[in-house]
Amino acid sequence: MSDRHSYDSRASLAENESLNPQQAVLPSDRSPAPAVAWLVGFFVLFFLLTPELPNNREFTRLDMVAGSPMAMLDAVDPPQERSGWRYLPQRLGVWLTAAGLLFGAWGMGRLVCRLAGWCDRSATSALKTDTTTSLVLATGVGISALSLLTLACGLAGVLERRFLVVLPAVAVVTELVLWWRDGAGRRAESEVPASAVSPGFFLAYPTAVKWLVGFVAALFLFFQFTGAALPSIDFDVKEYHLQGPREFFEQGRITRLPHNVYTSFPFLTEMLSLAGMVVADDWWWGALVGKSVLAAFAPLTALVLFSAGRRWWSSSAGLAAAMVYLTIPWATRVSIIAYAEGGLCFFLAATLLAVMLAIERSQRGEPATAAWLLAGLLAGSGMACKYTGLVQVVIPAAGVLVVVLARSPKRNGSEAASPRAVRLVVAFCCGVALTIGPWLLKNLAETGNPVYPLGYSVFGGEDWSESDNLKWRAAHSSSDYSVSDLANRVLDVVSRNDWQSPLVFGLAPLALLVSSHRRLVVGLWLLVAWLFFSWWGLTHRLDRFWVPLLPVVSLLAGIGMTWSSRSAWWRPCGVLVVLGVAHNIGVVTITEPRPVIGYNAFLGDLDTARQVVQATAPAIRAANQRLGDGATRVLCVGEAQVFDARFPVRYNTVFDRSLLEEWCGDGQGGLADAETIRERFNAEGIGWVLVNWQEILRYRTTYGYTDFVTPRLFARLREAGVLGEDEFARQQLVPLGPLSERDRDEIAGWGTGLRATMQRGDHRTEGYVAFQLFRVR
Repeated sequence: MSDRHSYDSRASLAENESLNPQQAVLPSDRSPAPAVAWLVGFFVLFFLLTPELPNNREFTRLDMVAGSPMAMLDAVDPPQERSGWRYLPQRLGVWLTAAGLLFGAWGMGRLVCRLAGWCDRSATSALKTDTTTSLVLATGVGISALSLLTLACGLAGVLERRFLVVLPAVAVVTELVLWWRDGAGRRAESEVPASAVSPGFFLAYPTAVKWLVGFVAALFLFFQFTGAALPSIDFDVKEYHLQGPREFFEQGRITRLPHNVYTSFPFLTEMLSLAGMVVADDWWWGALVGKSVLAAFAPLTALVLFSAGRRWWSSSAGLAAAMVYLTIPWATRVSIIAYAEGGLCFFLAATLLAVMLAIERSQRGEPATAAWLLAGLLAGSGMACKYTGLVQVVIPAAGVLVVVLARSPKRNGSEAASPRAVRLVVAFCCGVALTIGPWLLKNLAETGNPVYPLGYSVFGGEDWSESDNLKWRAAHSSSDYSVSDLANRVLDVVSRNDWQSPLVFGLAPLALLVSSHRRLVVGLWLLVAWLFFSWWGLTHRLDRFWVPLLPVVSLLAGIGMTWSSRSAWWRPCGVLVVLGVAHNIGVVTITEPRPVIGYNAFLGDLDTARQVVQATAPAIRAANQRLGDGATRVLCVGEAQVFDARFPVRYNTVFDRSLLEEWCGDGQGGLADAETIRERFNAEGIGWVLVNWQEILRYRTTYGYTDFVTPRLFARLREAGVLGEDEFARQQLVPLGPLSERDRDEIAGWGTGLRATMQRGDHRTEGYVAFQLFRVR
C-alpha cells in the first residue's frame, strides 16, 4: 500500500459512489500538508491559546484530556456508594415508556408520510430515499404530530392515557399492517442502490473503524440517556421547561398561565414532557420520561447527518459527521438538561435534509410538491420548538425555495414555472402552518398576539404593557454591536466555549477541499454564517442559542474529515480525532472538583438524585423540609424555579405581575388593609409565604423587580397580624463578602433589615437573610 493511496486503486468507480447516483466521490489529488497544518494549528488554538474554560475556570482544556480516562471509568463503574449498575433498573421503566412514545411517534409519522406518498417505494413515490432517511424524516414528522396531539388533548381537557397511548398505538399497528401488506422486506425497483463505503481510511481498516465508531457512539449514547434519566438542575428547566408541563398535568388541561409568560412560547418539546407525565401518571417520573424522549433528538440528528453525508458525498462522510455531532459535549449537555435546543437542532437538520432532497428533485425535473410540504412540516416544527426557529429554520428554508423558483424558468420555461411555483409555495407554507399554526392560534385566542410576548409593538397583547415590553426587550437583546464584540463571539463559538468540540470547526473548513457538490458545501457555509449572524444580531447571545448551527458544521466536518484518502492525511487526522474525542469525554464525565457538563451522576441512585438536585433551589429545599407534602398552598415571592416543590404553589416569574403586590397592594403603590389582604389570601388558598431575597437581589441588579417588595413590607404585614414570624428564624444566611459592590449597595439601600452576623468556619462575618418563610394567620 503506497503513501499516496490507502485503498485499492484498482477499485471500480461504482465502489466509490455515494447514494446520489449522479455524482461519484473521487479521491482528491491535493497535497495533505496544508490541511494537516491547518488542523494542527486549530488544535493549538483550541487547547493552548484558550486554555481555561470560560464557565468553569478551575479547568483547562488539557485537564479534560488528561482526566478523561479515569473520569470515563468512574462514569461507567462509579466508586461512590449510592451509584452503580445496581441502580440501572430504576431507569428501565422510564426508558421503556420513552421508547413507547417514540415508537408511537414513528407510527404516526409513517402514516402522515403515506398520506403524502413519501414512504412507499413504488415508482410513483414522492421521495426516493434510503431506509435511514425515510426512518428519520418520518420519526421527525411523528414527534411533531405527537406533540400536537398532546396540545389538542390538553386544550380539550382530556390529558388522559387513553388518548396519548391508544392513538399512537393504533397508528403503529396500522402502519405495521400496511407495511406487511406492501410486502415486508422486498426492495422496489426504484429504490436507490446501497452505497459502497468510500475509499480511504474507512476502506483500509473497515473492522477497526466500525468497532471504534460503534464504541464511541455507544459511550456517548450511554452518557446522554443515563443523564437524561436524572432530574434537572437548570434554572430555566425548573422555571418553565418542566414546570409548565407539570402545571398543565396537575390541572388536567392546558390553559394560559398568566403568572409564567414563558409558557406562552411554542412548546413542542415541552409537550413531550407533558405526554410523559400523562403516560407515567406522575409529574416527577413523567419528567424523566420526557427528558429521555428529548435525549433521542441527539441520535436522530446524527442519523440525519449520516443520511445527508452518505447521499451526497460518501458513507464515510456521513459516518464521520454523525460521530462528530454525537461527541460534541453540547449534544450531551442539552440531552441532560432538557433544553429545547436539542429538538431545534434536529428539526433544523431534518429540514436541511428535506430541502436538499427537494432541490435534487427539482434539478431532475421531477415533481417536488410533496418534498416541499415535508420541508415545511419540519421547518414549522423547528419554530414550534422555539421562536428563534423562525429565523434559524423557516426563513433559510423559505429563502432556498425562493432561489429554486427564481432559477426554475431558465430550465422549464416561464409558462410552466408559474403554476409550479404556486404549488411549491403553497405546499411549503401549508407544512409550516400545520406545525406552528396551532401554537400561534392558541396565543392569538388567549392574548390577541400570535407570537406573545414578542411583537408587542405590532400585535399588542393581553396582560402585557409597554413597560413590560421594554423590560423584556432589555433582557433579551444586546446593545454591543462593535467589531471587537463580534470577534470575541466568533472565538467563543469556534473554540472558547466550554462545551465545544475541537473536531467541529477544526475539520469543517476542509470541506472546501472536496470537489463533489461544491455548491452544496458553499451553501452549507452560508447557512452557518446566517445562523451565527442572526444569533449575534437578534438575540441576547446566550451560548445555547447558537447551538443549532452545530449540526450544519458537523456535516461539513464529516465531509472535511474524508476529503482525502492519503495515509499522509489519515494518520495525523486519526491522532487528532482521538485527542478531540478524549477531550469531549473528559468534558462530559469529569466530576472533580465539580462537573463541567451538568449533573452527570449517570448511574446514581434516583432517590438520592432527587434530593441532591434540590440544592440548586435552596429556598424550595428548605420549604420542602419544613412543610412536607401536606402543606397548604405557598405563595412564592422572588422564587420561580419551583418544579421541585412538594407543596402546592403560586408564583410569578420576574417578567409577570407580582402576585404579592396584586394581593397586598391598594392599587396605588400602597398597602391594602389587613382584612382585605386576609380575604385575598383566603380566596387563593394561601397558607404560607416564601420569600427568596437572594433571587430578588439578582433580579433587581439585572432585569428589574418591583419596589413594592421589601423587608419593611413583611415587617408591616407581621405587625398587622397577617403573617407570623419567620419559620426559619432568620437562620438562612449567606455571606455579604462574595457579593459585588453593586449587590452590596442594593442590600444597603432596601435590604438593611436583612443584614445579620453569621458564623463561617472558625470566624464570624457579615451576611444577609437569603430567604424566609411566613405562615398566613
